[in-house]
Amino acid sequence: MVRKAIPEDIDRIKQIADKNKKYVGFIIRGALVKAIQRKEVIVIEVENEIVGFVNYHHRRDDQTTQYDICIDEKHRGKGIGRLLENAALDEAKQFGKKRYIIRAPIDLESNIFYERIGFKLKEVEKGRKRPINVWEYTFNEVL
Repeated sequence: MVRKAIPEDIDRIKQIADKNKKYVGFIIRGALVKAIQRKEVIVIEVENEIVGFVNYHHRRDDQTTQYDICIDEKHRGKGIGRLLENAALDEAKQFGKKRYIIRAPIDLESNIFYERIGFKLKEVEKGRKRPINVWEYTFNEVL
């Protein structure tokens, strides 16, 4: 089941994030709490257990920016990431956003996923430790 995160979900979301620091970096608990309060975190449950989440922000302009997506390791490769991305993209479109942006370190496997689901590589930025791919999805495209 895909749904909005609620405050009671924070411990499980943080647990998934902490197990995947090498992919998503260290995510501050307080930032996740605020994102949940803004209703900008979507989770997915399998057999009543949260197995993944996506954290994003609808900016005041025409853009939504994704901060994190993370799937519990044993549930990867089963379409869960696509379900989470589609839910976030659908919401951004409903909010009238024209584009959805993701920044991902160049060496992460997730870059293949973003391209496969329809994101276009907009640019490569110089990151602090490694280059960062900037992916863009525009809503005149079909999912």
